[in-house]
Amino acid sequence: MRRIGTLGLILGTAFVLSLGCDDDGDDDRDAAVATDAGGADGGIDAGGGGDPVPVIMEVAWEAVPGCVNNTPSDVEITVTVVDGDTPSSMLTFSGIAVGCTGTIDAATSIVNCPNAAPYPSSVTVTDPEGNSDSVSFTFGQCETGSAEF
Repeated sequence: MRRIGTLGLILGTAFVLSLGCDDDGDDDRDAAVATDAGGADGGIDAGGGGDPVPVIMEVAWEAVPGCVNNTPSDVEITVTVVDGDTPSSMLTFSGIAVGCTGTIDAATSIVNCPNAAPYPSSVTVTDPEGNSDSVSFTFGQCETGSAEF
């Protein structure tokens, strides 16, 4: 009996420790968790049970074709979010790209940047229940790219 109880404890502990880890044993959301504003329960849940909160998966930016350094131009910023219980049309976006005009106020937003330096940026996505996720990212002048969280 004692061996079965110990085996059950070991297997149960191994199962609990494996939750939230991928095949290489680390949590790929480490960077995003560090900047997460947290939801009502302070955690992240991309869906299925509990209180799902918005989770920013990726931010992408695209410079306009023909962009020239030191000449202002538009940059399209796209925020990819999942929320298990809220359609994306019900989420609120707020963010900035420091040094650029315009705000990140939708899943896809346009800001205008002078293309003279890198642009530290941040975005927060909030659902109707007040749960939110925030990330920071930086893009360069006349640069197209993305960051996954």
